[in-house]
Amino acid sequence: MIPVRHAMGALLMEQGPYARAEQLHREDQVKHPGNGWSLLGPRQSLEKQGCTAEAEAIGKQLDEAWKRVEVRPTSSCMCAPGEAG
Repeated sequence: MIPVRHAMGALLMEQGPYARAEQLHREDQVKHPGNGWSLLGPRQSLEKQGCTAEAEAIGKQLDEAWKRVEVRPTSSCMCAPGEAG
């Protein structure tokens, strides 16, 4: 199963309503704190909105969440592969 907020957030990131994508991922963080997939979404959306300091703070949490993964995803959902970073 693909979590709905992850998928919808990733698809919104492709279309450009970055603030809405950020909101969906933050809602997911309430239910699943520290989840790497839903940390990636707001980090990327904040970067697109020009909020680099806040994006960097989330990036630190993301580094902790994914400290043991070998390959990091480029999107909050594999249904929208995003940009390689």
